[in-house]
Amino acid sequence: MNYRGLDGRPLRSPRLYCAATFEDLTTSLEHIRSKHMQTTAAGNRTKLVAAGISMGGTLLSSYLAAAGTESLVDAAMLISTCWDFVAGSHNLERNCLTRLANAYLTNGLVRVVQANREYLLANTPPGVTYDMDSIVKCRSLRTFDEAFTRKMFGFKSCDDYYEHSTTKDKIGLIRIPTLAINAADDFILPEKGAKIDLLI
Repeated sequence: MNYRGLDGRPLRSPRLYCAATFEDLTTSLEHIRSKHMQTTAAGNRTKLVAAGISMGGTLLSSYLAAAGTESLVDAAMLISTCWDFVAGSHNLERNCLTRLANAYLTNGLVRVVQANREYLLANTPPGVTYDMDSIVKCRSLRTFDEAFTRKMFGFKSCDDYYEHSTTKDKIGLIRIPTLAINAADDFILPEKGAKIDLLI
């Protein structure tokens, strides 16, 4: 699934993507199920396996937890998922290496906003104002999410957005076979600061 605004494609609706909403993923899964999945003469249904990496893992884990036994996915793999966005946001500012990664990720988001600046300004949701000059100067995810993401998606603050994006307390709600893989030295959410018990 391509996130909105990426791959050089202009926005066709005044909305980007964020870690707290999985509606686009649901739409993609529904499309795949309706167009490409089959049931055999014996009644066996084609299986759908999904893999999510990094934020894709966050979106997929959120979907799986919300869908429960009604999941359109039969099995899943979650790779390098940031299970705790609050801790992850702090980890991205802890040293030179993580700050470089932070700036790289932020620059990608800023480029999407810059490429769609006029469209976004012309289609701003009621009651929302963007300071585009400040947004394009953002050099960290926290400043970008405070200036843009939380406003676009209606969160009270950047921390409120991160709380809604955190999935560590929803793992037990996943009802399909799921393999989650995280490196102990993951640069966003290392084992030392994760405080997550995945053995449930």
